[in-house]
This record gives sequence, C-alpha cells and structure tokens, in this order.
Amino acid sequence: MRSVAGALIVLLSLCCFVPGADADRGGGIKIDSTSHEHQANVAVLVDSGGNTLATAPIGGRGGSGSGTVPVSWTCRYYAAVGVAGAPLPEASKEPAPILEAGTFYWLICRDDDSDAVTDNELFIYDPANPFGPFAAATRASAEARALLVAPAPVIATSPPRDRPQLVGLPTWLWVASPWVPVTATASIAGVTATVTATPRKVEWQPGDGTDPITCAGPGKAYDPTWPDVPPDCAHTYDRRSTE
Repeated sequence: MRSVAGALIVLLSLCCFVPGADADRGGGIKIDSTSHEHQANVAVLVDSGGNTLATAPIGGRGGSGSGTVPVSWTCRYYAAVGVAGAPLPEASKEPAPILEAGTFYWLICRDDDSDAVTDNELFIYDPANPFGPFAAATRASAEARALLVAPAPVIATSPPRDRPQLVGLPTWLWVASPWVPVTATASIAGVTATVTATPRKVEWQPGDGTDPITCAGPGKAYDPTWPDVPPDCAHTYDRRSTE
C-alpha cells in the first residue's frame, strides 16, 4: 500500500488589454505571463538633487525597452519655458529645483546606458501621480496585475488522499475547483487595463521522489460508474510506502 501525498502548482497564463509584467503568486499558484515585457525595465523619477521620487515599469516603450536586456531610464522634470511663435513651450536647460502642483512641466527620460532622450511628456504636475500619463498603459497593467488574486485550487484524487493506494495502479489526479479565469482592473491617467489570468495546466508533485507530473487542464474526475475509462492525469506509485 502507498499513501498519497504531495502538492501541486496551477499554472496560469495572462491575457491583458495592455502589456503586463511577470510575477508570482503564493498559495500554490504560479502566474506564468505570456507577455514579452520585462519587470526589470523601469523608469526612475528623480528630483534636481538626484533623489528618487517614484518608479514606474516601462515595458516595451520604444528604444531598447523591447529587447531582452534589462533597461533603466532616469526621468527628471524641467520647467516649461514659453518661446514666441513656438507651438509648445520648450524645456528649460536644467531640472526644475521646485515642483508646484497645477503647473506645466516637461518630463524627460534618458536611457541610463546611452544618455539618449527616450521619452518626453508635457503635462500638469500632480503630486499624487508624479509620472502623469507617462507609460500609463504599462503602469495600469502592472497595478492590475498586483491586484490579481488567484483562488487556491481544490485538489482531488482517486483513491482519496487520506486513503491508501495499491502500488502499481494509477492514482487519478484532478482539480475539483475552481478552474475559471480571474480578472482585475486598474486605471491610471485615464487609461484602464484589465488583466485576465486563465488556468492552463497543473504540475503535481507526487511526493515519492519522482519527477513532477504536468497535466494540461484540470484533469478528469473519477466516475465509479465508468471504472474502465482511463484517467487523463494520473500517477502510478511503484514502491511501498515506509510511513
């Protein structure tokens, strides 16, 4: 006889209306994003003295941010200087030493590797949202991702986990519930992102020292009225338990 013991990880794929970043959830759930963005790609907003005010994910916003090498940008505020005949005020030469709410500023970001200007935005400064509309879609997606809560799966086996199993016969494995997509939504600077995590496969760790078992889908529940139907997710213990 063999006692069934082990754990499982439900792998979820993410689908977003805007790009997101990779992350993991606890409680046996792994959020496995299919996005090509990289969490290491980040913009750091600093004041005129170089002190960090805020950080934001930049995803694949142009330049080298679309590659596989982590990218870092440094962003600073510059006063908007009116120029006669110009369609927009220009940025001052030096970073603004003092920021006033309700005032227009240029937010200019440079690639830390090349010092090239990678992005610039002219908007009204709001201390509650220091990046303004900058990378709003990526930031909203990251916030929605942080709000995403994947429910803990209810696992089932046949024979049940609290009963012994005959060595050499397959143990049926399946997730009884829940097996449904979960969503979360966040908005930044008028941009709304909805992130959906959809369960796609299960990784079972049978607890007998063998490799994990990966099954597509939740697995088929055992039906005693159809005992000859084979399982689509199972593990066969080949050694007697010493417990």
